[in-house]
Amino acid sequence: MNSLTVFLDVGGTLLDSPDLFTAIADNLTNKPNKQSDETTGNTVNLVLETFMKEYKNIKRFISIEGIIAATLTSLADNHGYPDIASYAHDIYYDVFLHKSSLFPETLSFLDTLHNNDVTMIIASDSDTKIMEQQLIKHHFKKYFTEIFTSDLVKAYKPSDKFVRYLEKYTFNNQENCYFVGDNKQDVECGNKLGINSVLVDRKNSKEKMNADYVIHDLKELLPILGLK
Repeated sequence: MNSLTVFLDVGGTLLDSPDLFTAIADNLTNKPNKQSDETTGNTVNLVLETFMKEYKNIKRFISIEGIIAATLTSLADNHGYPDIASYAHDIYYDVFLHKSSLFPETLSFLDTLHNNDVTMIIASDSDTKIMEQQLIKHHFKKYFTEIFTSDLVKAYKPSDKFVRYLEKYTFNNQENCYFVGDNKQDVECGNKLGINSVLVDRKNSKEKMNADYVIHDLKELLPILGLK
């Protein structure tokens, strides 16, 4: 049996979707007290980034949808925007489900790994319910041995808690395991696991982020894995 194991992020790696900051800003500026798109976008970015920095001091887990709702509440309470926290679910699902699409090479890439008996694991900062619907919409549930979401694990990448859930697949097999994702958190997960980290740099930013490999689309991973 092939001992290759590949952990895969979903958003930005397997699936494309609109920018969340822009979606939040668009919803805010379609309401009363409209402000400039640039100002709104910058404020959304600042509020969400501030919340994520402070999140580590919060004792309980908050889902992605909950984080969006908290961001919208902060924008209303502290920045004078209309309170649209009740829109959090709609914004989240519109961006990451209804308007999501497969990258052109995704299915052929998954088929190749599947046909070569590669073990594939989803490791995603996502809520479980939306992930289940993404798998149905894009027809790729069949490829994965197991699916780990932040909502299931009650932690976000690259926390030690999230990493511990993945270790059963890397035990005594680190050299044959790869963590593939599009951001620094994914690279850090791979590094914490002691396995090969692969950064998918679709925008050609030329930032390596301490990854072992940098690719620009998923098909570039095949020769790295020794597959055709």
